[in-house]
Amino acid sequence: MATPRGPIVLIDLQPCMYAEVLASSLRKRRPRVEVSLLGPSEDLEAEAGYGEGS
Repeated sequence: MATPRGPIVLIDLQPCMYAEVLASSLRKRRPRVEVSLLGPSEDLEAEAGYGEGS
């Protein structure tokens, strides 16, 4: 039986240190959540799958 995936959380927050602390807290408190940090040059909508062609 496959294990159901948890929610996916994308974090786009500056300064980067704040994003890292938030991601660490989410991973600790919600271990089934997949957390991704986006860099300042990444497109949040494209990463989330809302970009053109979706």
